[in-house]
Amino acid sequence: MFGKILVVDDSPVNLKLMEKKLKDEYYDVLLASSGEEALQLIEDNRPDLILLDVVMPGMNGYEVCQTIKNNPETFYLPVMMVTSMEDKDSKVKGLEVGADDILTKPVDDVALFARLNSLLRLKMMAEQWIIRETALQDKTVLPDHLDMYFGKKCKYSHIMVVGSDDKELVQLKSPLKEKRYKVIYTKNIDEVEVLSEQKKMDLFVISLSVGGENALRLSSKIKSKELNKNTPILIVGEEDDKKVFIKALEIGCNDYIVSPFNNHEYLARTYTQLKKNKYQQQLEKNYKKSLSLVSVDELTGLSNRRYLYSYLENMFEEMKTKEQSIAVLMIDIDDFKGVNDTYGHLIGDEVLVEFASRLKGEFRDFDLIARYGGDEFIAVIPYIDEKKAREIAERVRKVISDKPFALTSDPYKLDINISVGLTLTKDFYRTAEDVIEDADKALYEAKRTGRNKTCVCEGENLCKL
Repeated sequence: MFGKILVVDDSPVNLKLMEKKLKDEYYDVLLASSGEEALQLIEDNRPDLILLDVVMPGMNGYEVCQTIKNNPETFYLPVMMVTSMEDKDSKVKGLEVGADDILTKPVDDVALFARLNSLLRLKMMAEQWIIRETALQDKTVLPDHLDMYFGKKCKYSHIMVVGSDDKELVQLKSPLKEKRYKVIYTKNIDEVEVLSEQKKMDLFVISLSVGGENALRLSSKIKSKELNKNTPILIVGEEDDKKVFIKALEIGCNDYIVSPFNNHEYLARTYTQLKKNKYQQQLEKNYKKSLSLVSVDELTGLSNRRYLYSYLENMFEEMKTKEQSIAVLMIDIDDFKGVNDTYGHLIGDEVLVEFASRLKGEFRDFDLIARYGGDEFIAVIPYIDEKKAREIAERVRKVISDKPFALTSDPYKLDINISVGLTLTKDFYRTAEDVIEDADKALYEAKRTGRNKTCVCEGENLCKL
């Protein structure tokens, strides 16, 4: 996982220790020994996540967190607080002032990195929706989003609770009902699978008491379905379930809580997940509403060329302060002219619609896919390294070529192949046109050397994958 992490602690020993741990996992690290220094570093460097000690002289961690979360330019940055205090009230207070998570010292390294990666994934998703909306509106939208984040009401949210027996279900559902959430509860995993495909939920609370493997398998199935793929999942277990907790976060669950737990902490973690989910939903809703008006390709439903350039300009501006890579894939259907000449343009349009649908299934929600023109498409993948980008390019090529295209108006099926040009950039002082030109050079090389392949542009050099 990529990320620039700011560590805030008044202890030089703790700072150096955490710096080494994070650098060993290939994070970029910033260090601050006070709350005031941390806020200045956030303003100057804009980290991806803040790892914040609670007890510090002068400005303590709670005050620093509140300042970050009340700033319209930084409220969406994830804050993980670390405390040496064992009492549950300190955790609750951290969550109530806006912390995205709070851990107790000594911090288990495996749990720390699992939680860091989970928070970074959510942050990247929110950031991409913000960049996209800015690209559409050509103005900053963050001040409005601050009110949207904290002002969004979570009352009457729909929560599904899954436990193994009646006693546990009462323990998990009763505090939620007192907050006037709408709670569906069950001991039947099969029922959860069916309901999760039929009803949009705001949160799933799943106990490991139904069986660790069963709980993880259920969580994975929920995340694989379109309706609830972005719905947060809170896992409940015991102290001995640490390895299962870590696996849960790795497969996309959002948080866990150890039983026996304090109801205040349970409700605070629940509210944190609901609040984030409501915000993400609103971001996506705003973006899609604006997108449908000005920036959608009418045939495929993908972004159009105009929006692609606007998005890339905003993305490059945002990424100037980050040491991250963006991959750009230019994808072209081989001999598409032959499809139109043989079957007609209506059939050609059918192929393009199905082609766009397959593309969408191979990328993350916050990756951008656009129709560049005719049978050329472009995918923009932020926060990725070269090895993974090459894997995605080849996977996309095989997804298109391995399954023939069925035609509604013809008994025959068409075999479709594609060529892919790939480039990566970290130089965000270049223009969008420059980067797209590099991808086009790689695409040309793939076409020239036989088609149905992926080539990568590395500066002046082209090579076949």
